[in-house]
Amino acid sequence: RLASKVVSYMPAKGRVYVEPFAGRGNVFRKTARQLDFEMWFLNDNRTLPFFEALRDIGDTVEVPDCSIEEYHRQREAFEMGEPKAILLEPYLTLSASGYENGWRGENGPGAAGYTRTLHACHRLLQTTEAVLSGYEWPDFDWSFLTLDDFVFFDPSYLCADVRPNNEDINHEDLVH
Repeated sequence: RLASKVVSYMPAKGRVYVEPFAGRGNVFRKTARQLDFEMWFLNDNRTLPFFEALRDIGDTVEVPDCSIEEYHRQREAFEMGEPKAILLEPYLTLSASGYENGWRGENGPGAAGYTRTLHACHRLLQTTEAVLSGYEWPDFDWSFLTLDDFVFFDPSYLCADVRPNNEDINHEDLVH
């Protein structure tokens, strides 16, 4: 919801754009459409499989109508590592929080709208040639960064139960 406001504070162009906590890419989607960077790096140790599936099959997925039966079918496929089920997880689950947190019910985006979103996000990944990784943030290789680069940090908030990125982050180390 705040992506437009956040992006308005970013530099209009640069050499490298890095998101060490990319989540599901909401800020990246806005940034990649509005800003001009030569290289894009998206990192998230929880959502890397989502980005890989989006890159690999995001343009071919036709999203089914949301139902409890579809939720159970895709949850089972998710446990087997099925890329389509990985992409459908935010669509089918409560507050996009993962299969383990339950079905979203009748609320949420429609199948056609989510299909368009997946296809558009796939195109952004292709256009930007974003490099995808799943490192813990301290293990990310920061040595290549220069003053012409921009890093957007948006980790899970202190004492927050934020899914799917509810990892334990040492916020003191992060600030340092």
